[in-house]
Amino acid sequence: MREACTSTCEKREVRLLSPLYAGKCGILTATLQYVFQTVILGRSAPEIAEKLEKIAAERLCDLEKLGSLLARCGADPLFSACPPYPVSFHTAAYVDYSRTLPHMLAADLRLEREILHSLDALGDALEGEAAETVRRLHERTRGYISRLQELMIP
Repeated sequence: MREACTSTCEKREVRLLSPLYAGKCGILTATLQYVFQTVILGRSAPEIAEKLEKIAAERLCDLEKLGSLLARCGADPLFSACPPYPVSFHTAAYVDYSRTLPHMLAADLRLEREILHSLDALGDALEGEAAETVRRLHERTRGYISRLQELMIP
């Protein structure tokens, strides 16, 4: 782990942002969950699978943006909720492996709401580029929630 942080952000910010990157309720988990669902729904609900695949691709971009920010902070973008310690690495056990569409969408909404809650909790704790990145992620997460709600079966 690099020791020096750039002026972009501080080590404290790395600790705040890392769970959002690869924690239990983080963007990596959401991305993996959408990919799993896309594969499962590919035959039975291809239209919904395609929509979830688009969200997965967008979440992957979010992951890259947050990982790049962590790198500019002087931290390797490890798939861990608490770098630089070699513990608490991401596990695919965080992914909800529900197999029915209503349960999948409910799991997705829960996860996206947890991510939104984490973004809200960061509130005024961040400044500069980190605060702007969190603001954009917040906006995008609200969009994912809206799109998922549109997919919910009445």
